[in-house]
Amino acid sequence: MEFLKSLKNNSSFRTFECRDAIRQWCDHYYSAWEQQLTSEEVKNIKLYTSCSFKYNEHFRHCKYPRFENKTQHIDSALNKASTPEDVIAFRWIDLEGLQGLGSTSTLYDGKKLLEKGFSSTTLFFNGNREYSADVLFILKVPKNFNGACLKNISNIRSEDELLLKRNSIYTVERTIYSTDAHAILLCNVQ
Repeated sequence: MEFLKSLKNNSSFRTFECRDAIRQWCDHYYSAWEQQLTSEEVKNIKLYTSCSFKYNEHFRHCKYPRFENKTQHIDSALNKASTPEDVIAFRWIDLEGLQGLGSTSTLYDGKKLLEKGFSSTTLFFNGNREYSADVLFILKVPKNFNGACLKNISNIRSEDELLLKRNSIYTVERTIYSTDAHAILLCNVQ
């Protein structure tokens, strides 16, 4: 994607071109964080990586109240972590998920979207080969934002996941592509 090449060349935000670079980055910046996690925090992060849909459905629609207690451990873990530098992350969602972010109206530059749940993102862009969703968020995650690379503690390590705290706000910086059924949005994360 030409836009990503341009973003990499004209931005201070870190991007990754291969999974080995993500592993090295994760080991360098997050190994101390992993060591200070409690067993309950690790257990619930692993559970989240296996069934994040149910956690986030609980936050958006109060569907699974039993997840409330489990999320406190994830909140606690993410409060101990932050991004070591400005970084680009990617998130695919379907149109229903976009509506869950409060986007019932037209998307436009400057629009704010609230993710009540955790933001599961990936640091590695591999086109749409691994995700079958309608909307791609290219997220500009700032340095010191509460989030952690889960490469070493995820149940699905191939996702290269950067998990961001609950109640993150995505502000649309630029609509790169948009139709009635698909969109690519460059967003700043707050």
